[in-house]
Amino acid sequence: MRTINTLQFITPTGFYGAERWILALNNNLNPEKVRSDLVVTTENGRQPEILAHFKAGECQAFDIEMNARFSLSAIRSLVKLIKQRDIDIIHTHGYKSDIMGLIAARLAGIKAISTPHGFGEPSDRKL
Repeated sequence: MRTINTLQFITPTGFYGAERWILALNNNLNPEKVRSDLVVTTENGRQPEILAHFKAGECQAFDIEMNARFSLSAIRSLVKLIKQRDIDIIHTHGYKSDIMGLIAARLAGIKAISTPHGFGEPSDRKL
């Protein structure tokens, strides 16, 4: 059976729950079955803290520069990386990475999975 190549994608604002969730997920995947790379966005040259905690090995971590709140160049970079790393599935975390990741997945012809973070308990209120 072939290894599934996944890409965890987040636009981090710190080192909180979603970032810790990604690290826990990556540390508990079976490396014989799944390779899971990490891509984070950097803004204003600041390196996200999650990169310092990511354990390299077969998996790699990459950062993509975001020059605006929504960056077409970052999406192009993401598509290029998806193709270079032969990614099968992109797993996005957070609304900005969900939008950018879905567009990149469509352009690259791969599947996308989104995990919502930070919404708390279900509510009976309508949006």
